[in-house]
Amino acid sequence: MTTDTFARDAADPAATGRKVCILLNEKAGTARTQDSEELGRLIAAPFEARGDRVEVRARAPKALGEETKRLNDPDEEPFDLVVLCGGDGTLSRCAADLAENAATLGFLPLGTMNLFARALGLPTDVEAAAAALAEGRAQKIDVGSVNGRMYLHHVSFGLHPRLLRQRETMTHRSRAGKIFAGMKAFWLTVRAPSRLELALQLDDEERARPSSAIVVSNNPFGPGHMPYPDEITTGKLGVYVCHSFDPPALVRLGADAMLGRLDENPDIEACLSERLTLTAMGRKRSRITASVDGELVKVALPAKVTILRGYLDVMVPAGV
Repeated sequence: MTTDTFARDAADPAATGRKVCILLNEKAGTARTQDSEELGRLIAAPFEARGDRVEVRARAPKALGEETKRLNDPDEEPFDLVVLCGGDGTLSRCAADLAENAATLGFLPLGTMNLFARALGLPTDVEAAAAALAEGRAQKIDVGSVNGRMYLHHVSFGLHPRLLRQRETMTHRSRAGKIFAGMKAFWLTVRAPSRLELALQLDDEERARPSSAIVVSNNPFGPGHMPYPDEITTGKLGVYVCHSFDPPALVRLGADAMLGRLDENPDIEACLSERLTLTAMGRKRSRITASVDGELVKVALPAKVTILRGYLDVMVPAGV
């Protein structure tokens, strides 16, 4: 794709009569228990009610990449708004593919945690979220980048990637099953945490101390709720480092993260930064496994993490 492929002006995302594409991951948590055609009609309804022309594309996860390529094809008629429907991982991958598309992006939560959708102020109920997007407004938001790969919510090292790897070995058929698998994987992980030998170079200082977990969020997490930012336009990364390897302390860390009490946890070092570089201490290693918005990815070291301010045009509820 050439840089001028989408040089055309995007239509007003709040106007009536928009051309809207709803790209639905039919294997996402909520979608697994519903007929994808019925779910697509439910999501499309509030857009059609206001006079939009809607096309629903329900696809299996492996086919979503082909759909984003089609949406970026200069020979295809462009959309004014593309609504991505899935969990945090689906939203992140598709948003990265469509970042240079002129269409405004909407994010409709269908996953287990839906942390990025919560950060945008969207309801987690499908019907309510669709209505909020249909009547929403466009806003420029920040995103994170790790070695040039865009992310929406977090990149993490140590505890979280190991938890995801443990959970991948377990079978689950429902959202409740996935939550139970996650709890079991968490306990197995904190019993024998990995030791990260990574030095952190922040904006104006270096920190070199072994840790069990490092999380770098797109904007700092807010207090009193699940780990997602209250604002996604501050232009800062939230950096959270845990130095404890004690299982009971790590169990408390997990509880504090879910309840929005990381600032009260004695084992967490937290700070803000616009950029961060992670390098291997001592033993040289060229790559490390990371969680990028809940997807396991091999990341080259040194790893450069930055904030891209106002990078993405997205729909948010009108009252946000």
